[in-house]
Amino acid sequence: MERKKIWILTSMLVIMAMVLVACGATPTPTQPVEAPVVQPTVAQSVATEQPANKPTELKIAVGMHVLEEAWTTGLLQSLDRIIAEKPYGLNISYDITENINDADAERVFGQLAATGKYQIIWAHSTYSEFIKPLMAEYPDIVWVCAGAGNEALGKNMYYMEITGYESAYLVGMLAGLMTETDNVGTVAEYPFPIMNSLINAYFDGAKAVNPNVKTQFAFIESWYDPAKAIESTKAQFANGADMFYSQPIGPIEACKEAKKWCFGSYVDQYDLGPEVVLTSVVIKWDPHIMTVIDAWWNHVVNGTPYDAPLEPVLFKLAEGGTDLAPFHGHEADIPEDVMKQVMDARQAMIDGTLVVNFNGEEPK
Repeated sequence: MERKKIWILTSMLVIMAMVLVACGATPTPTQPVEAPVVQPTVAQSVATEQPANKPTELKIAVGMHVLEEAWTTGLLQSLDRIIAEKPYGLNISYDITENINDADAERVFGQLAATGKYQIIWAHSTYSEFIKPLMAEYPDIVWVCAGAGNEALGKNMYYMEITGYESAYLVGMLAGLMTETDNVGTVAEYPFPIMNSLINAYFDGAKAVNPNVKTQFAFIESWYDPAKAIESTKAQFANGADMFYSQPIGPIEACKEAKKWCFGSYVDQYDLGPEVVLTSVVIKWDPHIMTVIDAWWNHVVNGTPYDAPLEPVLFKLAEGGTDLAPFHGHEADIPEDVMKQVMDARQAMIDGTLVVNFNGEEPK
């Protein structure tokens, strides 16, 4: 009986093995499955590429006639503000070359370009005729000429101009409203259009609020001659002026001695005479500097050709190109109604309801 059971079990196992073989179900060891290799498409390759290298540093050369004048100080203050802001994440620095006279200008600026150190060369005076031969030789440099008398050359040369005459109009209003002698004065360096525009606007502001006001002015015919500027200021005081707009270095010393209210120019000059400087006509080069930095960045990173305008680049009060300096506590010395009238005029300039026109004619 037992032998019969074993025979039946053995027969069943044989039959099952035959069935499995017939069905092709012979088991095989399990193997890991590898993912198929997929070649990236062109679009996928572009998307996974590292971004192009972008510059991290920007070096600027600044060339000028005289370092000590407020015209230059204003530019350097603006450069320092831009450096602190680090546009495009750039580490920006600048070198200064002063006492560049016209006879040496082309040679000096050419030497600066030939070093290969500088991406922007800022010629801070009337240097365009000396920059013109260098533009094509150094097409990747952004050249800048600043100030009256330059020629707008386009391409990679920008002609920058300031528009402080709106702020000069405002200090003229202060002078016309606060004078006790109906007599206001000013001294400037040369009868260049930009300086003429400051004087004319100053006088226009004074006359707008005080039709009886008399005006005095003088040019010292020098970029830097404090002694002559002081002498001219004292002469105007002797002739009745009691409010004074100081453009060159020097007049504020005369105002301190005579105890006359005055206004600084180009930069906040409160520190030169805290007891007499009510405010200053401030020139801000910040938007000008950013214009050329933007142009250089787009040229280097995006391949955008330089295309400077064939006219001066200007920024008015509403665009951040000029303004009044702080009053540094002298608000208490200005009648409330006078301050309101001046600040209302400033806001009207921003709103576009008060338009002060550029007048570069020599004052009369």
